[in-house]
Amino acid sequence: MPDATMKDPQDALASFARDHRGIDSLVLGGRFKPAAERLADFKEFDRRLERHIRCEEDILFPALARRGEQWQNGPIRVMLEEHKDIRAHKAAALAALERGDLEMAARHEKILFPLLSHHNAKEEQVLYPACAALLETQDALLAAEKLANSENMEGTHEN
Repeated sequence: MPDATMKDPQDALASFARDHRGIDSLVLGGRFKPAAERLADFKEFDRRLERHIRCEEDILFPALARRGEQWQNGPIRVMLEEHKDIRAHKAAALAALERGDLEMAARHEKILFPLLSHHNAKEEQVLYPACAALLETQDALLAAEKLANSENMEGTHEN
């Protein structure tokens, strides 16, 4: 999360990669937990992942899109399509967990987690470095600050 030492976009955008790790840690090994604990962990995973996606969609993507149409029609379009798929499987898994249907939840998680892993890798290897190279420092710092502030406002801490 941003702090006084962040002076450039690369430092600021590293907070998004760290956030990936914290979000992922909420569901690692979740299949082996009791159902109630698994549901609570998945609800927190859902909340934090949605917050992360909103920060990207509200700040990073528009700032990058202003740098040229090739970004909007390429990487941003792909990321938005993947966000749609991630949200659909995340919602279906959560609904199944809430119904107590652990088998159906596992089916959706089996699709969701590899999709999310590949998506995060693309963001960390392509999107975030592009943002660091192309965005104004202010845009990257604003995105990282929103990510940190939204987490702080919700009263949770990074794992």
